[in-house]
Amino acid sequence: MAKGAFGRRDFLKKAVATAGQVVAEVTAGASVKEKIPVKATKKVNFLRPPGAVEEESFLELCTRCDDCINACTYHSIKRASERDVEGTPVIRPREMPCYLCEDLSCIKACKTGALIPVKREKVKMGVAKIKKKRCSAWDGQPCQYCVTKCPLSEEAIYLDDFKPVIREEKCTGCGVCEQICLTVNQSAPITITPARYL
Repeated sequence: MAKGAFGRRDFLKKAVATAGQVVAEVTAGASVKEKIPVKATKKVNFLRPPGAVEEESFLELCTRCDDCINACTYHSIKRASERDVEGTPVIRPREMPCYLCEDLSCIKACKTGALIPVKREKVKMGVAKIKKKRCSAWDGQPCQYCVTKCPLSEEAIYLDDFKPVIREEKCTGCGVCEQICLTVNQSAPITITPARYL
């Protein structure tokens, strides 16, 4: 047999072996991903409606009935599409924050105990955080939208030397500041950390 034939045969053997190794690695990687628990995946930035019980209990009690969604005056509450929480009510601050309406109609609409009565100022959907390096006001520019639009202005957020400061213990995490911040900043320096991640 010609010398070149051995070269081609060796090349083909190595190519097949390499392809098999790649397939094995990809398959192994896929099985590892499937075993990763939901809590270990990337955090999803949605809030639960006012009065939501602890997340594990919420998922057990919520029947995906849409009553709280239909009761929301501002259409802030939407149905989740994420795996394991699909169909449950969520609020995405950047799309439409919670305006903490006086009667908290979403809580009144819930018949299963997933949302429980709470005073407006005691709602805890999350906590706002300010990245000062990206904040216009902290950079010396006149801006106080987050303070003036906050439903609990001067309680949850206030100005100190024309710079916004958040009182975390008073912040409800409604997301109004995050949404309004996006109207004057390309990347909102204010973000809400959902209560389940606190």
